[in-house]
Amino acid sequence: MSDLEIFSPKGYLYILADSHLDLKQTPYQEFIAMLDHLEKPEVVLFLGDLFKIWLGLPKFWGKPHKEVMQAFERLKQRRVHTVFVVGNREVLLPKPYNEEWKSKFPFTHLCHENFFLTWGERQ
Repeated sequence: MSDLEIFSPKGYLYILADSHLDLKQTPYQEFIAMLDHLEKPEVVLFLGDLFKIWLGLPKFWGKPHKEVMQAFERLKQRRVHTVFVVGNREVLLPKPYNEEWKSKFPFTHLCHENFFLTWGERQ
């Protein structure tokens, strides 16, 4: 279980899910452009199945994986909370998400099970 509490949001909450990115049907470059142009993001919450095929560990990343991870890293560098809730296609992502893995992935939170977000007065 993981959680994030934003009691007084100053930016926007973006919720994304099931992109199934690849080279042809759902081009990853458009996804990167979207991430790079989000207006005032405070939290970007991704709900699983980011790529059509993704083994998860950095040693298996191809160009699309690396470039999408770099886009998430740019958000994280801007102090945006980057939350990734694992889908059925990401079962090989690290568990638990400790400091070693946080240095290799661009997510402030990586959750295999429950994630609780407090956004203002709502959870």
